[in-house]
Amino acid sequence: DFRAHRCVLAARSPVFARMLSPDSILLEASTGVVKLEDIDAATAKRLCSFLYTGALDGAAEIWAESSAASALLQAAAKYQVLD
Repeated sequence: DFRAHRCVLAARSPVFARMLSPDSILLEASTGVVKLEDIDAATAKRLCSFLYTGALDGAAEIWAESSAASALLQAAAKYQVLD
């Protein structure tokens, strides 16, 4: 489990913004819990870190490992992460 601020997630991703909007009827809006079931823990941690900092820690290692890079890019596309 990772803890993150709604406002950070919403500011960096229109998908998270819709999910967490007070006007939303989605479960995430009322519980404040977003389940990233199709993303492994390491990718979720990297994505969350990027949402907060705008930087990718260990970028060289991630890009050198094609599966890690692919997973991160897929997650960023799915959640429409803004740079």
